[in-house]
Amino acid sequence: MKQNTNVNNLTNVLAWFAIIITMLIIGKSLSLRTYMDDDVYFVNALKGSSLLGFLEMRYMTWSGRVIIEAIMVKTINHEYVWRFIMPVCLFILCHSICKISSTKKNPSPILTLLMMLIFFLMPQKTYNEGAFWITGFYNYLLPISLGFYAISVINKTDESSSIEKLLSLLSLPVACSNEQMGITIVIYLVISLAITRNVKPYNATFALIALLSFSFLMLAPGNKIRLLGESRRIPEFYDFGLLDKIGLGIDRFSSMINSNSYLLLLLSILLVALYLLENHSHLNKFGVCSISIIIAFQITKELGLIPNQFMGNGDWSDWVFYTRYSASLIFYVSLIYLATHILNEKNYHIALAAIIFAPATVIMIGFSPTVYASADRVLFMFECLILLVTLALIVSIISKIQYCTNVTLRKNNAPE
Repeated sequence: MKQNTNVNNLTNVLAWFAIIITMLIIGKSLSLRTYMDDDVYFVNALKGSSLLGFLEMRYMTWSGRVIIEAIMVKTINHEYVWRFIMPVCLFILCHSICKISSTKKNPSPILTLLMMLIFFLMPQKTYNEGAFWITGFYNYLLPISLGFYAISVINKTDESSSIEKLLSLLSLPVACSNEQMGITIVIYLVISLAITRNVKPYNATFALIALLSFSFLMLAPGNKIRLLGESRRIPEFYDFGLLDKIGLGIDRFSSMINSNSYLLLLLSILLVALYLLENHSHLNKFGVCSISIIIAFQITKELGLIPNQFMGNGDWSDWVFYTRYSASLIFYVSLIYLATHILNEKNYHIALAAIIFAPATVIMIGFSPTVYASADRVLFMFECLILLVTLALIVSIISKIQYCTNVTLRKNNAPE
């Protein structure tokens, strides 16, 4: 027993060492992209302007991300700050996902290291823009990592310390300064309340701060002015109805699904494998159909037979695009179907909600005329939710292996 403990301790030390080395390498590799307008703009934001004056101007004319932009303009010119904070936020994101997915309060550092490695399976352009581009980091990785941290704490309220609860509340104004993370937290609160039907002082405070912070973001006068300014990208945008805007979002979602993604491929493999392991003796026709669709879709995509371009002018009458939409949507619904059979235990309700809700974080982009102008950083939230689902499946596999191992050991050690 002592030998096993020593081995576990050594493994954990090595895992922490690998995590620190990874963070140091990432921090050292970062740099400002002075050839990009956003980095240049925020580097020079306070030249000739006070902090309060700049933030008021942005809130009234452009964006409600006041807290994020305050942090950004005060630190972006100090490279040692973002070289340190960015890897730390990546660690917080991965550790929080592990905490949400694991039944343990403090997940193993090995699991966190694994999560950090799986992070790089998301499309390179997405994590480069959402995490490793400095302006993208402030607007995406920073609030999203703090949002996942806040969820990881409230999800295990009874096991969380007073310090963790306080930090989670302090994280909310930053987390809810990103539209996608803000709506994710709101939906989590609704689902959590529906399941537990129990409101404690901490939970009520959490919900109040989240709703106020998200309202402050969404009610900024600058949002409407920005919408008017950005409408030059799609001049007819104001004439679009609800279904038209949802259609734009589906176009963006379909293009993403049809692009090569090792993370989505890993998720598909895990879902198919776990479903077959758990239901091999009583497969139903819907399960077999879903597995067949997932395998066929991934093979077809790898062969380059499914286009992933956006719809252009005049393409609305091209049946090929609607075939592509149908294929991507049927594929994703098949993923959800398998997930509902695998992640149907209490510990995995967040992961199940994540795979169901994740498409909404992309489809909601269709309500902005920058639906195509915004690069892949706006897909970062979707990928983080898929990371959560992927790790939940891995944890499920590990727990099943441990259970089978324990049963075997008990049988072998049972007296004859």
